Amino acid sequence: MMVMRKMFKSRLKKLGKQRIVQSQKGFTLVEVMVAVILLSIVTTGVFSGLITASKILFKNDSRETAKNLAETQMEFVKQQTFIAGSGTSVYTAAPIPAAQSGYSVSINVISGPNLTPPRDSYLEQITITVTGPGSSTSLSLVDYKVN
Repeated sequence: MMVMRKMFKSRLKKLGKQRIVQSQKGFTLVEVMVAVILLSIVTTGVFSGLITASKILFKNDSRETAKNLAETQMEFVKQQTFIAGSGTSVYTAAPIPAAQSGYSVSINVISGPNLTPPRDSYLEQITITVTGPGSSTSLSLVDYKVN
């Protein structure tokens, strides 16, 4: 009888261990590796999109700054005294604000008789070119000044 009890107890212990082993929940190494790989792919896609968006934002900001500078320079030139028939760049550029350091401005003036077709000497074609930092942005604005 004692032997039977020991055998019964040993079987209970084995069954209990099997149930414990079978009922344990967890992830296998393969499942964890697949989850890590999927997470890294999604993260790479998100960061790639953020980097592209920031580059586009910087480029658009640079273009908008160049456009605003060109328009400001054009208004500044139009307010200066007209010198008929000069044919040279006699206009000075407005000072560039410190916030836009790195941008440069050039002013080119063509007087009326030098235009194609020739016009009277009371007309000037003014071309303002703004170049951004690192020469990455270049914008030209053309307008006319009349006396």
